[in-house]
Amino acid sequence: MRIAEKLEASERGVSFECFPPKTEKGRSNLYGALGALEKYKPLFVSVTYGAGGGNRDTAVDTVLSLKKDFTFEVMPHLTCIGAPASEIDGVLDTYKDAGIENILALRGDPPSALEGFDESRGVFAHASDLIKHIKNEYSFSAGAAFYPEGHFQSPSPADDITHLAGKFAAGADFGISQMFFDNRHYYDFLDRAAKAGIKKPLIPGIMPILNFEKIKELASSSAKVAIPDKLERLMNSYSDPEDIRKAGIDYASAQCEDLLRNGVRFFHFFVMNRAESSACIIEN
Repeated sequence: MRIAEKLEASERGVSFECFPPKTEKGRSNLYGALGALEKYKPLFVSVTYGAGGGNRDTAVDTVLSLKKDFTFEVMPHLTCIGAPASEIDGVLDTYKDAGIENILALRGDPPSALEGFDESRGVFAHASDLIKHIKNEYSFSAGAAFYPEGHFQSPSPADDITHLAGKFAAGADFGISQMFFDNRHYYDFLDRAAKAGIKKPLIPGIMPILNFEKIKELASSSAKVAIPDKLERLMNSYSDPEDIRKAGIDYASAQCEDLLRNGVRFFHFFVMNRAESSACIIEN
C-alpha cells in the first residue's frame, strides 16, 4: 500500500528505519529487532542505501528479503549522486517487479570511502530530479528528506524550504526529517514550511541514543544537528553504557511526548537495527 494513503487513513502511527546488515549475524539481529517491533504495526520500515551505490546489492537484497518475510510495508531509500540512469532504473525495475510501492528518494552525499568518486557521471543532480523521474516513469509513492536545522550544504534556512518545496513540486508525497534533539527546530521548520505553502505530511525522525559519542560524531561531521546543553549534561553524568542507553530512552520519550502534545501524529524511529530503545520509547 502506498504510504501516502496510509498516512491519510491513519490517525497516528510509527515507522522504523534500518540499515542493510553485512553479515549473517547482522541479518539475524535485524530480523530479531524487526520481529520485536512488528507488534507496533509500523506504517512502514525503510532501508538505507549507501551514497554512490556502495552497498547497492546488499541494500536491494535486504529490501527484497524483508518484503518476502514480513507483512509490513518496506520502503527502500535510493540515492542518486553520481549514479548513471541505467543503475537507478535497474534498481527501480527490481523493486517494481517485487511489488515495492514506495521509495525514499535522496540525493545522498559523496561517499568519503570511495576515493576519486565522480559525481558528474550521475544524471540526477538533486533529489527533486530523482523524484520527478520516479513519478514520470514509475508508479511509486515517493518520500523526501528534510532537515529541521538545515542541510549542511545549505546557505540559509530559506534555501532548505525552497529545496523541500521543489521536491514536493516534483511529486513527493511526504517528508521524513533528519534527527534532531531540540523540538523547537522542528516546530520552526513546520512554521516556515506552512508559510511557503507546503501542506504534505512532515514526519519527525527520532534517534534513540545508544552511543552518545557516535551521535556527537555524526552530528558534527555530516549534519547540522545541534546537541542541546541539557542533553550534553545529562549524558555526561553517566559512564556506564546501559545507563546512557536508559537516559537516551528517557530523553527521546520526553521529546515524543512534547511532539504529541503539539499535534504530531506520526513518528519515524532510527532503530539502528536494535529494538529495545525504540520499543521502550513507544511504550512510554
